[in-house]
Amino acid sequence: VHPINPPHLIPAVEIVPSPWTEKSIVTKVDEIMRNCSRETILLNKEIDGFVVNRLQGALLDEAFRLVGSGIVSAADLDKAIADGLGLRWSFMGPMKTIHLNAPGGVADYVERYGNMYQGFDLHADADNSWDRVTRETLTAELEATIPIDDIPAAQAERDKKLMALIKHKQKS
Repeated sequence: VHPINPPHLIPAVEIVPSPWTEKSIVTKVDEIMRNCSRETILLNKEIDGFVVNRLQGALLDEAFRLVGSGIVSAADLDKAIADGLGLRWSFMGPMKTIHLNAPGGVADYVERYGNMYQGFDLHADADNSWDRVTRETLTAELEATIPIDDIPAAQAERDKKLMALIKHKQKS
């Protein structure tokens, strides 16, 4: 079982059976996690980074590229997620989102927009070295808004907002 941070608040856990794990064990672990009020994500096979980390990694890789290329500030990139994609994704995820974003569902969406998305050359522009971008851009910008000494208070505020969001989702 792979929890998502902060695990005391985020209900999602990934269940990652090894090739030799018996199906009955996976079923029992799933049952235990659900009884602990966890939302289980069942991986059909092992993969480095699991699913959540791989999705986050893909998004972060592009985020570092966009910030490092000077296309957007870290603050505006955060807005793109917190006030854009994240709002929809918090209750339906990217697959249901695209299914609803075209009149004919996911097949229509892929027909309309698939070539556009696949045409983005995500690796053609600036060096997106996380070390370089962090050193040159992110550290100064983020520490100006949340100094290192204020991180614990910011984490507490994040947790408070997560709890409110979770409570809201449980009601709807």
